Amino acid sequence: MALCGIIWASYWGQQRRQGLEELRTGLLALYGGHPAEAVSPLELARQRLSAGAARQLTLFALGKAHLMSQEQSDAAQQAYEQVLASSSGEGGYLAQLAILELGHTAERRGDLAQARRFYEQAAALEGPLKAEALLAAARVLDTPADYSTAAAYYEKFLEGYPNSPLAEVVRQKVGK
Repeated sequence: MALCGIIWASYWGQQRRQGLEELRTGLLALYGGHPAEAVSPLELARQRLSAGAARQLTLFALGKAHLMSQEQSDAAQQAYEQVLASSSGEGGYLAQLAILELGHTAERRGDLAQARRFYEQAAALEGPLKAEALLAAARVLDTPADYSTAAAYYEKFLEGYPNSPLAEVVRQKVGK
């Protein structure tokens, strides 16, 4: 019985090491300007890394690689949604970043209502990208029909980030 446990642990340890090596290879390709070459090692890493931050990073990088290589937004969206599913509702930087990327993808497709929902979801999370999410939500709403809602997001940004380098631009936008 103990021998089975040792073999099992050794197998999963080897899978994790291989997954981390594939992740490293994929990240080097992705950030080296070769996103199409990053997809295959990142897919292998996704298969080998079953949980944790390394899996979330793998899924996020896979989504980015899909977007950068021939705008495969459906595959990217699926990868980003897997980041969210694997975050178990705990939020965090990668989850917030994935939600923003989903918003950017919806915005590029012209689906501003969906983009707004993603931006609002990202803005609801505490994290380093909250300011960007607030401004993105305001941006997609900044039309004559929705300007009052956009202004509310601009105001939230100014309340939370009064010393931001963008605060002066936002103040001018809302007439403050």
